[in-house]
Amino acid sequence: MVKKSLATLLFLFFVLPLDAQSYLLKNVSIWTEAGTLQGGCFLLVKDGFIDSLGPMKALPKGTFDGEYDLKDHFLYPALIDSYNTGFQPSTARKGAEGSEEAPGPDKNTRLPLEERGFTPRKSLTETLLLKNEDLSKALSRGFTLVHVVPREGIVGGRTLLLSPISKNPKVNTVSEGPFQVLRLEPNSSRYPTTISGILAQIREIKEELLYRHARKDLPPTLSGRRFPYDPELEAFRPLLFGDERFLLVTNNMVQQRLAEHIGKECPLPPVLLLSPDFWRRPLPASPLILPLLFKPPLTSRYSLEGEEKKREAEERLYPEKFSLLFKERADIILAPPDSGDYDGLLKNLRALLKRGVQEKRLLDSLTINPARLFKVQDRYGTLERGKVADLIVTDRPLLEEKSRVTITFVEGRPFEFPKVEKGDETPKVDPSGNWSVKAQGSLGSFSFTMVLQLEKGNLTGQLFYQGKRFDITEGSVSGDRVSFSARGTLLGDQIMELTFQGRMADKRIEGTLSLDEGEESLSLVANPETLGGEM
Repeated sequence: MVKKSLATLLFLFFVLPLDAQSYLLKNVSIWTEAGTLQGGCFLLVKDGFIDSLGPMKALPKGTFDGEYDLKDHFLYPALIDSYNTGFQPSTARKGAEGSEEAPGPDKNTRLPLEERGFTPRKSLTETLLLKNEDLSKALSRGFTLVHVVPREGIVGGRTLLLSPISKNPKVNTVSEGPFQVLRLEPNSSRYPTTISGILAQIREIKEELLYRHARKDLPPTLSGRRFPYDPELEAFRPLLFGDERFLLVTNNMVQQRLAEHIGKECPLPPVLLLSPDFWRRPLPASPLILPLLFKPPLTSRYSLEGEEKKREAEERLYPEKFSLLFKERADIILAPPDSGDYDGLLKNLRALLKRGVQEKRLLDSLTINPARLFKVQDRYGTLERGKVADLIVTDRPLLEEKSRVTITFVEGRPFEFPKVEKGDETPKVDPSGNWSVKAQGSLGSFSFTMVLQLEKGNLTGQLFYQGKRFDITEGSVSGDRVSFSARGTLLGDQIMELTFQGRMADKRIEGTLSLDEGEESLSLVANPETLGGEM
């Protein structure tokens, strides 16, 4: 394989302009549109596009900038993350003031529309915050297109479809404004209103736009029985009169029902982002984005009736409902269970595969289906001549256990992810058990617990902090050295990465815990509650 360090690649990737290059991938098994792997093939990348592909007997001759002999490897179209909120700053947005006042028909009792969250925000390219580690994480899991959705506001702004070719979103934007986001949050603390109130406000905007469209000669300061003229509200006209589409974000069955009513007000069917409870109502024919989450909402009876019912729902009921949906519809679009949780997504995909869902439908939900939704299917989503060379190479079939992305191509540029080598020493300690942990850093000290389990040198387990859970995604014990990486959700839907390196001695673990790719490091001391001990 081509030998380049990851640091060098990232430097070239984010800093230096690269000339067009050609790469030959040979002796590889290629994923076909028919949903099968065809062995003994080649694919030629040239000038950022797929130049040709086929069986090895048709291998092109010539000189290339790089050649990859990919025997026993597998080639797929790169994946698309259809719903990501984690690349943005998490700034709080105030809701309507006077929240105790019930909304009524009199406009004088309400705040202006823009103060109730109905003024579209600035272009997301002006507020988006990208970090190298976010983009690197997406690439290392095979995702080269990311649909970024604003988090806040009833009407939060337009979405962006990004390709991680630069830290500057104005450079890497594949498509700006595929959808206007409408978050359905009735009866919430930020937007205290009722379902009927939201519907009334949508109709109110529509009526106001019709009135203003007919009276464009009104001066901006003229007021009467209607609001003063506000040019910004004209941004809603394409949405409510058929030129653009809403992305309706729902979190439960009640909001899903509301989305169905709002959809009737829009000439173009809105795109629905649904909750795991989607199956409790008949699904509309509209395009659907489904976070692949096997977890009932907090307000669901499965969550309220105790841990046993909740566990049953997570392990049997919700996977079963997703499986049935895939067997009925071929146009489903999947998203990670939490923003940026690509490992959780792949884990749940494998669970559906074991339940009999066709592998083709699962992979289509992350490739060609979202490409069609975002209207980029002529450039992305499949391995075809002339399409953008966004590709991923894996060491096993993608949905097989322990499959790993080894190379990701973004617009024809390769990024290698070599396997992390674990220590070659036989474990001399066994940290299995429950631990009480104290961590000290520049922000002060805090305590948490962790549960570890060692099996054949591989360390698994969880960390628990103030009711939040972090799952160990990779861990090992070599000699007396203990190391692991963990990920979980701490604030809202913000994913946090933790990395620990340390040693175990005298029934005690000491080391360094790094947060979010080294942004903060803490000294850590763990004392046992119960443990395995010396080996």
